[in-house]
Amino acid sequence: MYIEYLSFYNIIFLIYNFFIKKINLRHKTIFYIDRTFCSIIIGKILNYLFKVKFQYLNFKMMDIKDQNNKLIRLRIFTKDLKELRKKIIKNHDIFNEIKKNTNFSHFYSYLFKKLASGHMAMEPETLVRAVFLIQVVLWHSKKNNFSNVSLYIGNRSWFEELKEYARKYNIKLYKTPQLRKHRERKNFYFFNIGQNNFPLLFNIYNIVRQIIRFNYPFAKYNINDLKIYHFTFNQFNLNNDGHKSDFFYVLNSNLEAKNVIYDCAKKNINELELKNFSASNKKLVFSKNIFLPRKKFLFGKKGLSNLEYNFFVKNLKNYNLIQRRTNIFSRINNIKIYLTWNKYTEDHIAQHEVISTLGGIYAIWQFSFEGSSFSSTQMSTDLYFSCFSEKFFFMNNSKIKYYINTGYLMDYQYALLKEEAQFVRNKILSNGAKYIVAIFDENSSPDKRWHTGNLLQAENYEIILKELLINPNLGVIFKPKFAKNLRERIGTVNKLLVEAVNTGRCYIYENSGHENSDYGYSYARTSAPPVLAGMSADICIHSHLCAGSAALECALANLPTILIDREGTPDNLFYDILDKNIIFKNWEEAIYAINDIMRSKTRNHNFGKWPNHFLNSIDKFRDGKAAFRMGEYLNTLINLIKENKSRDEVMAVAAEIYTKKYGIDKIITIN
Repeated sequence: MYIEYLSFYNIIFLIYNFFIKKINLRHKTIFYIDRTFCSIIIGKILNYLFKVKFQYLNFKMMDIKDQNNKLIRLRIFTKDLKELRKKIIKNHDIFNEIKKNTNFSHFYSYLFKKLASGHMAMEPETLVRAVFLIQVVLWHSKKNNFSNVSLYIGNRSWFEELKEYARKYNIKLYKTPQLRKHRERKNFYFFNIGQNNFPLLFNIYNIVRQIIRFNYPFAKYNINDLKIYHFTFNQFNLNNDGHKSDFFYVLNSNLEAKNVIYDCAKKNINELELKNFSASNKKLVFSKNIFLPRKKFLFGKKGLSNLEYNFFVKNLKNYNLIQRRTNIFSRINNIKIYLTWNKYTEDHIAQHEVISTLGGIYAIWQFSFEGSSFSSTQMSTDLYFSCFSEKFFFMNNSKIKYYINTGYLMDYQYALLKEEAQFVRNKILSNGAKYIVAIFDENSSPDKRWHTGNLLQAENYEIILKELLINPNLGVIFKPKFAKNLRERIGTVNKLLVEAVNTGRCYIYENSGHENSDYGYSYARTSAPPVLAGMSADICIHSHLCAGSAALECALANLPTILIDREGTPDNLFYDILDKNIIFKNWEEAIYAINDIMRSKTRNHNFGKWPNHFLNSIDKFRDGKAAFRMGEYLNTLINLIKENKSRDEVMAVAAEIYTKKYGIDKIITIN
């Protein structure tokens, strides 16, 4: 027997239900996922009276794999949640009603994405967590040869569909009335006039501040000062030095900085404006149209539980809130093109509808490689800048007006980083290394249940560092994804890292990007791009095939690159294209192969070499000018908008100009 959340209330609920159903609790073992302090006390009492044992269900995400050795954490987003979502939509006519209503077509897309998204730990009420816990219970019960398995789980929307899903694995699902609260969620809320929660009140507050300071509080709408808004990726770098920068497409194209507006921390505003970029405005546009009409829920409750009905009501409220915030912000700052990378949450769908209503254009640029079709990759946008050809693009119910093939957007970095890469390489070689490997990792979390865990990341360093300390010919460069707290996350392995760095044959990129604390970012990614480390090395190693963006970046730069599939993702696109010279199962296999290659008199030139037909299908240009093309396209759009053309005409003309220059196959209309 298993329970998601052990609390005083839930224990009383269980006892009552067992009493009604005449179930004997004596000598039972109940495994729990999480619990409260009060439940410890009552648990000890029950153990004394009835010999009921409450035992913590200790599991690691990395242990939960299916028969194909695929990590369940990944599989549920590529398969299980998609199938469950399909079943839910089929079983409830309300989804079809919403879809048919033209005023709610974007909201339907929003709901479609919302059903299969969420964070397992921070959003405990989601289907994502429930599906994962069912798989955890399946794994644990099989491991211990348990039969008649029952899981008591917090009540959720779509519980009947969840029960059916659990039944496929011979697990009986029962609901408990209380859901676990994440530690960051408080039971009491204070009224907070924040930009996200109350956009209109927040702007009225700013008006009052301006008046107190004897400043004019309203922004003047000027058609000649229309802007491209860039949603930050937390990479504030105004130097075109090849390091990560939110402004890569401006710094490498004919797009003028004065056309771009950016929401940055106060300390960076002067630097931003010195380069002719615009900082976002806090003044309010004086216009009767500032109040965007709210959508009202017009659909019946038939066939829905209270939780399910509230799912629609709550999400429509959030949808309206996002739209109000986007509408006010866009009007204040004269935004006509909204540019973002964030297609991974449902928020962008609400933003897209608002921008379209305002006569603007919504655009998304692709910043990471997707080797599998995840439920979270669905998007809604006018423009999508990408390097994928159409046959590698996963539509996944996406709505895209124009799909623009630019080539790999970060390829401008290659030429800019050669000198810096050579400097690091020479430094390592001068200390005795004969060959160098560059290593890329992912982020990690101390809770190994909901993430792959810090120990897995520590292994990325420990195994290769031990090899370096016994192999004087080896040099190692680490390019961590998140460097700021890396040494803390790898724990005792940091001693090995310090020792390795002291040999002069180990180098680590530890500078982080700008921390935009004004807007809630708690940490920044490492500012150095993967290709910088790769260009210093003889072989590049990405230690997580399931997140292969860094590997692809290096392969596109013609650098020998291998992948280690530690999580288990057998249905990844890479397995269809790459061979045993590129994909390895663990670090030991990879290190053995590298040493064998480097010591061999007859070098295997296929080692780490990716097929050209695959790389050319990912990037049809391979010329280092993808960022230029993206900036050029945006420049065409903003100039056409300033000619007072309609948004449809602007997009059609821009597409025509692009196809004439680069080819008819470089723009696809998907929807």
